[in-house]
Amino acid sequence: MTSEDQDAIVGRTIRQLRDVREKLARLKTKAHAMGNSFATVPHHLHNKPELIRFEHESTDTYLVT
Repeated sequence: MTSEDQDAIVGRTIRQLRDVREKLARLKTKAHAMGNSFATVPHHLHNKPELIRFEHESTDTYLVT
């Protein structure tokens, strides 16, 4: 294997590493945002459960007194 072949392999590996690090940073950002969204759920369940809505859940439009 020539030094040029080795340099090409090293260059590809460095590029792949950079791409993976960028993808990891995007995933961490997304996970952080999702964590922030879910962090409010216990507070709302305890203090304002009427604010919690689940997918495919029907909501009543009348007030119960």
